[in-house]
Amino acid sequence: MLIMRYKRNAVLKNTFSLLMARGIEGLVGILMIAAISRHFGPKLYGDYAFIISLVAFLIGFTTFGIERIVIRDVAKVIQDKEKAQISFGTALATRWGLSLIVIVVLFGMVLIGDYDLRYKIAISITVVSQFALTSASIYGSVFKAYEKMEYEVFISFISQLLSLLLISAAVYLDLGFISVFIALALANLFKFFLSMVLCYKKFLKPKIVIQKAEIISLLKESFILGLNILIVQALLRVDIFILKAFKDSTEVSLFYAPHSLLQHLQVVPIAFATALFPVFSRSSRDGSNSLQVGFVKAFNALFFISMFIMMICLIFAPQIIKLIYGQAFMAATLSFKILLPATIFLFLHPLLGFVLISQNKPHLLVPASFGALLVNVSLDFALIPKYGNVGASVASLAAYMVLFGITCFSSRNIVSLPQGRLLYIPLGALTLISCALYFFSGQGPIALTFITCFIFVMSLFVMGFGFNPSQFMRQIGRLPKLLCNLMRK
Repeated sequence: MLIMRYKRNAVLKNTFSLLMARGIEGLVGILMIAAISRHFGPKLYGDYAFIISLVAFLIGFTTFGIERIVIRDVAKVIQDKEKAQISFGTALATRWGLSLIVIVVLFGMVLIGDYDLRYKIAISITVVSQFALTSASIYGSVFKAYEKMEYEVFISFISQLLSLLLISAAVYLDLGFISVFIALALANLFKFFLSMVLCYKKFLKPKIVIQKAEIISLLKESFILGLNILIVQALLRVDIFILKAFKDSTEVSLFYAPHSLLQHLQVVPIAFATALFPVFSRSSRDGSNSLQVGFVKAFNALFFISMFIMMICLIFAPQIIKLIYGQAFMAATLSFKILLPATIFLFLHPLLGFVLISQNKPHLLVPASFGALLVNVSLDFALIPKYGNVGASVASLAAYMVLFGITCFSSRNIVSLPQGRLLYIPLGALTLISCALYFFSGQGPIALTFITCFIFVMSLFVMGFGFNPSQFMRQIGRLPKLLCNLMRK
């Protein structure tokens, strides 16, 4: 009983810490995109989006799923420090080797590519920036393996505050297009060095032993996971590349603006799933039921949160776009509304993904990602030439639905929650809310809020979500005490 209570408190503490860390990153990220987009305007912001997306996609080849492998392996041998050091050192050496190859390719593209000088300088700076960011993440995986996510909060707060200050200075002083990329690079380099120092002093110093067999083994094991990450990166970026090919930078920005907001909302599910990941990993070794229990609770919580966020954003979509991006981006409102229903699928999919990875089934993620990418690319080529950013938004929504649906099917033998329930709850609730917003679109925001909230709560009862209002209110009442306890710890 005491062990179960300890595990529950640890998960709550880690989830709260990760929510704090990701929440800081999300909030500062939104503030930064607000400053950058208002400073650049739609056209320059489209150029900025293309450069960030291009480098982030190619740098994705260096990730190769290594962070999650480190979390899993270090968590399993956490009592044997030498084994943990060797696992961490092998992963670090592999990451840096892959990074060197990708950096050479990227700089080669810059030299021979048909870009103007401004583009070349911005891409070169972004390469350094993204390398620092991905390197920091592998040190952060050690914090997660030790379930010490409070270090993530500290690092996120310091680095994001520095990012905001540097970006604000670049914008306020009007230092130009390149200055924004320099500011981001300096902040990411600081995050990398801070993560490295804390990791070495508080947890592990990697024991880097260049063993060909170990590196090949790691690459083989992480190949499927790395392949899936690359496909997902392509899924997230392909709309921008196709928009850039068929349309101008303004169309790119009108899609990237709402889509980046959607990505920032994912801090919640990723924090939940990451906090539960060490528990999921150990459950495969000790045969406990923590996988099933943790999955069901996280699924219920994430579904409720995603529906609530989606409703609020749908009702106040014009005000949100104007508040963050300004009047010049109001044409992005329709794309924002089209993309918002994907919130449900993007909230629930990471949880399913972490479950499959923790049970050594990462290969089951590939069909879903590849199927979603095919749908996205096909619809992009069909819709973007005529409908521009709106067509890209429709394609992305369809792709995210496919991604979630196939992943649900793939996980049917891993978790025992009925698969029909996994699908018909999100789809059914989404349909009801969408119909309400369509038929009552002429009503004011206050009326729409009451209507959609009523339909949302009723849908939970009708579709058997198991939502208990009295239990929910009791949990809300306990929240202040829980937060105080977590802060004391």
